[in-house]
Amino acid sequence: MFKSKIELFIAKKAVICLILVSIIDIIAINARWLVLVGLFVGTILSVVKFGSYAWVFGRICSTDQGDPSKRQTPGSSITVFMLNQLVLLPLLFITYFINHWIFAGFVAGILIVPFVIMINSITEVLGISKNHFE
Repeated sequence: MFKSKIELFIAKKAVICLILVSIIDIIAINARWLVLVGLFVGTILSVVKFGSYAWVFGRICSTDQGDPSKRQTPGSSITVFMLNQLVLLPLLFITYFINHWIFAGFVAGILIVPFVIMINSITEVLGISKNHFE
């Protein structure tokens, strides 16, 4: 799933962020175990979604014109996007109706990968980090 350097980079940073948020959760929140369950499940789902989107975009933007199996049609990318949403939305509803603390952890876990991407983008623009992803 994580074939490129940037996919592996984002996955590693997501795990680091998960550990930090888990420590904050254990220290600060009374319903720590419920939030922790939602946080782990949400993070796993978020990393899997990121990997599937990277796979789709890698296939769409493939420059290998000689091998048609390396290219993908927009219809199949829409299908992958819809499948991701069809998995995410019922899980959000289920966690909401089970317990609102699990729901809060699940939403926080889903947002870890976008948070990591945002922080990486800001540090790149400010010149704090130089990851050389082009």
